Amino acid sequence: MELPISSATYRPGDAALVRALCRARMVQARTSGEEATLDGAVVVASPRHPGVRSANLASELDVAVADPSALLTAIDDHFTQLGARCLALDLTRELAGDAWPDALRQRGYKVVAKTLFLLQSPPVAEETASLQIIPARAAYAELAAFYRDVARSDFHADETLTRDLSLALVDRLDDPRMEMFAAREAGRTVAVAGVLNLGQIGVIQPAWVLADLRGRGLGRPLMRHVIDHCRRAQLEQVILDRSEGCPAIPFYERLGFHALTRYQRCVRTREPSARG
Repeated sequence: MELPISSATYRPGDAALVRALCRARMVQARTSGEEATLDGAVVVASPRHPGVRSANLASELDVAVADPSALLTAIDDHFTQLGARCLALDLTRELAGDAWPDALRQRGYKVVAKTLFLLQSPPVAEETASLQIIPARAAYAELAAFYRDVARSDFHADETLTRDLSLALVDRLDDPRMEMFAAREAGRTVAVAGVLNLGQIGVIQPAWVLADLRGRGLGRPLMRHVIDHCRRAQLEQVILDRSEGCPAIPFYERLGFHALTRYQRCVRTREPSARG
């Protein structure tokens, strides 16, 4: 089941754009995991990649339930039966009351404040002489190697998680709505970014640059290329999200993205407590 998005005849409201972000995560998760609808949530679980957050999550949570513990237990039970573990909860509405925070803490979740950005003043695409930008589908092997490097440098992942994360990220290309681009220099992929097309809404997949090449400005021409692709695809709204305090926020602001609204996401940081 997919969340509805407002008609493209007008600019969707903030809540509709948050739903689009959550829907985009579910679309990507389904390329690696198995989707199921529970009473009060939609979940995707990936026994193949149990440590990958983007492949093991729950969305469309009914945050108005009187007893969140029962819903969270049902989610955990579903994942356990499949040999996986829920690692994130996407919230389309703000949590209210005291019951939810306590129930989340018992299960090892922390609430992360996220900001949704809307592209309002896109830059003109430009070329960098040394940089070749190609569709990522044309460089599957390079893309997998790139993601393995990112997993080690950015997530300090062990070899199992490095393998699973790189495979799950490459799996995203199985969805035809995903357009990823690879920036190549000296015969290797040095940066990756893209966009997921949801009707008239484009959800940006933020740029990753190899750790040893950051600071050289490789992400900017790649993101300009992605934004130009969005313009040519006639997407009416282009959005992305970043966690509060993310050091990349000024980078996206310079590209024409403006903060629009905030929302919450829950990520699992430890095993559930005995009470959970």
